Amino acid sequence: MSWNKIIECVPNFSEGRDLEKIDQIVAPFRAKAGVKLLDYSNDEDHNRLVVTLVGEPEALYEAIVEAVGAAVCLIDLNQHTGQHPRMGAVDVIPFIPIKNTSMNMIAPGMEPPIILPILLNTVDITLVARPRARSLE
Repeated sequence: MSWNKIIECVPNFSEGRDLEKIDQIVAPFRAKAGVKLLDYSNDEDHNRLVVTLVGEPEALYEAIVEAVGAAVCLIDLNQHTGQHPRMGAVDVIPFIPIKNTSMNMIAPGMEPPIILPILLNTVDITLVARPRARSLE
């Protein structure tokens, strides 16, 4: 893995019980060149899936769009239950610049723009792209 630019992403999906659905949501992260699935964990009580992955910006964005599309198709929020309040099939998609990237690449206006393809395909997600908290000093 000799990537020049690396972004980390930790999307949260509103599915933690159905292993077949979880596998379909995670599949784009396994199959995409330029993306490395680091970890994922599901919690049946909260009915949540948290995925951790890294990748080159373009490949990562493509995999995220594909996984969000799968989640929106698979998760029926009318039937959803769990201890964790949910905002949608995908609640948050935090991006963290790791190597040769910056928040300018991740925030609106970034290349390639991930927000537009997701919003064109679904309206029940919240994107988080903001700098890390800074010290109060």
